[in-house]
Amino acid sequence: MAVLSNTGIRAGASGVVADSTYRVKRSVRFDEDSTSYINRTPSSAGNQKTYTISHWMKLHDIDTSGHVMSGHSQGHGVYLRINEANIKFTQYTASYNPQWSLESTAEYRDLSAWYHIVCAVDTTQVTESNRVKVYINGEQITAWDVETYPGRDDDTNFNEATNHTMGVNVWDGTINDYRNISIADAYFIDGSAKAPSDFGETDATTGQWVPKEYTGSYGTNGFHLAMDPDEVNPFGHDSSGNGNHWTANNLS
Repeated sequence: MAVLSNTGIRAGASGVVADSTYRVKRSVRFDEDSTSYINRTPSSAGNQKTYTISHWMKLHDIDTSGHVMSGHSQGHGVYLRINEANIKFTQYTASYNPQWSLESTAEYRDLSAWYHIVCAVDTTQVTESNRVKVYINGEQITAWDVETYPGRDDDTNFNEATNHTMGVNVWDGTINDYRNISIADAYFIDGSAKAPSDFGETDATTGQWVPKEYTGSYGTNGFHLAMDPDEVNPFGHDSSGNGNHWTANNLS
C-alpha cells in the first residue's frame, strides 16, 4: 500500500538535513502492486519551450523501468523515467520514436539515498546542449549514452493541456510502467529554466546537497506539491497558490 512517510531527506546515504528553517514535510510512495499514481490535466497549455521540473526521489528497486513524471497526448509526449538505474528524459512521437533524448551513463543504485533531480528546458537557446539540462544533487549530468536535443524554439509536448502523471506512464489511454519510487517536494516552474540552487544548497558542515525553500515565481501551470499531511488532499495539493491540484489514484 502506498503511504505518506517521513522523508529525512538527504542527498546520499550518509547525508543529513541542514540546520535551517525549511523542512520537507513528507513523501508519497508509488508502487506497482497498488497501481498508484497522481495525475492532472491543465485547463490550458503553458510555456512548452521553457520550464523546470524539480523533485526529490528515492528508488525502492533497481530492477524495473518506470516513469517518474510525464506529459502526454495521443501517443506523443515527454517522459522523465528511470530505466532500471539510469535517468532518461525523452520526447516521443506518436509512433514511439524519440524526437530528442538524454540517457545517462551513470547509474543511481543507492536505495537508501534521496536524489534531487532537476530538468531545465529552454529550447530558445542557440547552443543545443543548453536547451535541456539535467542535474542530480546540484551537479549537471554531462555524460550521456544517448544525447540528442530539441530544435531551436521547438515546442515540447510537456505543459500542453493534456494528461500529466507522476509514478506511471499513460500511452494512448493505457496505463502502464508503474514505478516503485517515493517523491517529495515536487515543483514545476512554467516559463523559466531554473538552476538547482533555486531548490537546494550544499550544507556548509556536511557538504551534502539538501533542500531549501523555493522563493521564485511559478507561472500559470506551475505548482509545488509539498505532500503536506495537514492538507485536505495531501498527495496532490498545490501549495504554490496557483490551485493546480493533482488527483490521487490508489494512494492511502
